[in-house]
Amino acid sequence: MKRLYITLTLLISLIIQTACSTTPSPPVKSSFSTQTDKHAYLKEYISWLITKEMKDNKITGLSIALVDNQQLVWAKGFGYADKHNKIAAQPHTIYRAGSISKLMTSTAAMQLVESGDLALDAPLTDYLPKFNILPNFN
Repeated sequence: MKRLYITLTLLISLIIQTACSTTPSPPVKSSFSTQTDKHAYLKEYISWLITKEMKDNKITGLSIALVDNQQLVWAKGFGYADKHNKIAAQPHTIYRAGSISKLMTSTAAMQLVESGDLALDAPLTDYLPKFNILPNFN
């Protein structure tokens, strides 16, 4: 009897964990009118996804902008710009660049390589003649 109880407990626990681990469904598209705002569903979906990912990944705050044909369609802040002082993130919140600048720089460099404006194997001093690395005197 004890073995049956343990087996049932484990089975019920497994079923509950499986049910709780599924990804929630995004907003239903049919509830938005395409006549009033053609981006309404996208804004709702992005908001839902950001909120979910921020919670899942413990992200304090972020700001996002949606641009269509060079026009700002939507901008919104999520979470906090400063959690300690309870300052909400706004569309215009300025964030520290951090490591994302490496990705942007490398992408721009590879685009210049593709267009033929930069040779990938050329010495850096061909493009930045005054660049030098100071020797390490440890």
